[in-house]
Amino acid sequence: MTTENTTNLKPRIWIDAKPIRAAVHCAANNKELRTYLAGVLIKFKDAQAGVKATVAGCDGHILFVALASAWSFNDDNAPKEWAGASIIIPLDVIKKLNKKADEYDLEQVSANVYKLDGIVFEPSEGTYPDISRVIPDSATLSAREPKAALYNPDLIVRAQKALQTHYGTKPNAVFQFAQYGDDCGIMHMGENSAQVVVMPIRANGANGSETVQPFNRDYL
Repeated sequence: MTTENTTNLKPRIWIDAKPIRAAVHCAANNKELRTYLAGVLIKFKDAQAGVKATVAGCDGHILFVALASAWSFNDDNAPKEWAGASIIIPLDVIKKLNKKADEYDLEQVSANVYKLDGIVFEPSEGTYPDISRVIPDSATLSAREPKAALYNPDLIVRAQKALQTHYGTKPNAVFQFAQYGDDCGIMHMGENSAQVVVMPIRANGANGSETVQPFNRDYL
């Protein structure tokens, strides 16, 4: 019998809960396509102001991304041991979590087994897309020309739900939506801690230039 080495396991930490629940609205629901997209990415980074986590949910057409804090109540060094780590939490795990919690506790219990708020799970396999290629930086945004575009209404609704969940606003809250023609649109609240990137519909007449045929009123 061999004894598993637990000296390199990540310690228990706490992380903001709302960004995790918000990302679910933009993650893929179909595991058969790409399993890793049917989950929420949490990627930790050691920043100047402490350890931050990037939380993301994406299905290839819409992306929610937000910053979340990570901390420990009894070990200041615990969050730093997570810096550089990333895991993809399956959606069915997140859907079992307390929907009113402000934070979730996360720990690694074995080599490929984790526990989130008491729920034991194995992270989804696969390499999450490089979301940094989708999220435009300040220079890119300033060079883009604001231009109306056509979007799938379902994506707009999901974007709103994601930000409503993240900020804890009322269900009828709406957010700014910057549109850039064939480039991605960005729904946000005017700050750089969270946003939803939405891909437009690229088709003939997508910018509203097509000729609309009038309805045949002879049968009204």
